[in-house]
Amino acid sequence: VIFLVSRGADVWATDCTGRSVSHVVYSPTVTDKYLGSYRRDLWDLALAANGYDVLKVRGNTRRVSHFNYTRAHFRQLWAGREHLCHYPEDLEDTASDEDQEEAVEDEDGSSEDVSYWREDPDARLVNSWREDPDAGQVKPNAEDFDPEDFDPEDFDPEDFEPEHSDAEDPNAEDSDFGGSSTDGSEGERCTRCNTLQMGSPHATVAIGPLAVKIRTADIPSAWKTAREREEKQAQTRITRSARFLRKLPVT
Repeated sequence: VIFLVSRGADVWATDCTGRSVSHVVYSPTVTDKYLGSYRRDLWDLALAANGYDVLKVRGNTRRVSHFNYTRAHFRQLWAGREHLCHYPEDLEDTASDEDQEEAVEDEDGSSEDVSYWREDPDARLVNSWREDPDAGQVKPNAEDFDPEDFDPEDFDPEDFEPEHSDAEDPNAEDSDFGGSSTDGSEGERCTRCNTLQMGSPHATVAIGPLAVKIRTADIPSAWKTAREREEKQAQTRITRSARFLRKLPVT
């Protein structure tokens, strides 16, 4: 990003839908629960290194602490540039009534209230993430889904109901798949899409456009593996970025 912007790339340039690349970066998507805020902090650093006002670009988009992204990581990234991007609770809290403050647990175990960024009427991104929370989200293919990326803490059976239901279909028994199967080995199948349903040794998990079959017994181990991998990747990226940015002149 620093390379491109230093050669004239405009971070405010928009695509055919009117969204800028910054809008996509700051608009929360389903990936936020896995990536946390360090992705946005890396973008902030790139903009700050090129002379942009981070507060105006970021608008009132809040930070999301996840996978041990702590204030210590923030300090590591912004070493020598703290005056360019303050930590959330150092700014005035302008959260609306429907917004709830989050608690961030620091390394010492204490909790900190996460405030929202001060609203700037001139900021182009203010409230944009509320209007379209999935703006710019790239829809993945089912073939690219890795079961290890599934977080069972976010698993709610009501959120993963099958797209098709034969409960109200009087002709369900005449479907191409011959009705539901409850032989115990595979569980119950949807009579329309032929996918295994909840309450069986397997579960069809719908995540956005995906419909993936996963063994329910594998969910705890998949969650642990995914969490460990994401924590390691996040720390690696933060360390590399901090090392690189320390070489740049402070503006």
